[in-house]
Amino acid sequence: MHRKYPNVSIIKIRETLRTKDWNNFLFSCYIKKDVECLKRTLYGIQADMADLTKMGVDSNELLTLFLRLQTSIEKCARKIFTKMHPCSLDDSKNNLDIKRRLAVKSNLNTSAIDYAKIEFKKSVEAKRKRDAEFNQFIKDSKF
Repeated sequence: MHRKYPNVSIIKIRETLRTKDWNNFLFSCYIKKDVECLKRTLYGIQADMADLTKMGVDSNELLTLFLRLQTSIEKCARKIFTKMHPCSLDDSKNNLDIKRRLAVKSNLNTSAIDYAKIEFKKSVEAKRKRDAEFNQFIKDSKF
């Protein structure tokens, strides 16, 4: 079977890497916005876990480690996409929907309401774009 990326040995990760090393790897990817490296790593651990399962080496410890690695990669990727496509809806203090409702209640002029509506639409579009990129990341890294 042809594979897009090479395996990343879960057993080797368990035996050689400490949690601090793994977190440094994720932090490095986050700083560099290296989604491609995360994609290769996620694909590699999924491929390795599939091989281990076929060989019958699927202890609870390995399964737990696999799930933790996969989850941490996905969380890091989501943070990278959030950093790449910031959105005012991410901050609850800056929620434009609340601002728009307050503008309507206080009978502000229509330009303030229209501005809030436009900003809200831009934020929703940015959030949708970010979610679409994350879903594409998951799809591309799927084994």
